Amino acid sequence: MILQAKKGKVIDIPAMDIASEFRIVLRSDEMMSVYVEEISLQELNGKLIIQNTAGSDAYLYDYIADSLRFLTFDHKLVLKKKEGTVRNEVTSQKEFEDEMGKLRSQISFEKFIWDDVSKRYFRFAKIFQPKLDDKAPQKADVFLFAYDQDFNLIGETQLKDLEKVPAYPFFKDDKLWSYVNVEDELGFAVIDFKF
Repeated sequence: MILQAKKGKVIDIPAMDIASEFRIVLRSDEMMSVYVEEISLQELNGKLIIQNTAGSDAYLYDYIADSLRFLTFDHKLVLKKKEGTVRNEVTSQKEFEDEMGKLRSQISFEKFIWDDVSKRYFRFAKIFQPKLDDKAPQKADVFLFAYDQDFNLIGETQLKDLEKVPAYPFFKDDKLWSYVNVEDELGFAVIDFKF
């Protein structure tokens, strides 16, 4: 096998730097744990979306045209990004959980979802509610945002009937489907949008 030389270039994407600001590392004699905000690359409609969970801003990279577009959104229901500071290095499980709690109680954005029928992008976000009981499942305030095919924000709402973001959501037949566990069997929840 002959290896061929490949060339590339580095593209600066400073809006993603926020994810590293909220990294928490627990180092102790007993353990090491790490909490990080997720940065993701997602291919949709022939373009690459670069985004992170700590903020709503994203980049749209068109690899055919070799162009990069910065996407920023004027959300009204939620903040655009996490705020404040956290201690990036802690030495106990309690400190780790306290710092993590500062981040989990703020907005966290999910990946974009494309609906081929309506020609719209959708995106969930969540803010975890304080846990009152350690044995109870974690609940969250769930938000849904809609964007046109040029990524202009066209709608946003809080989904008061949901306590968590749908798992692995996707569009099929103009409805949003997500995975659910039904008595240890795979099932689907289906959400029908009425505009």
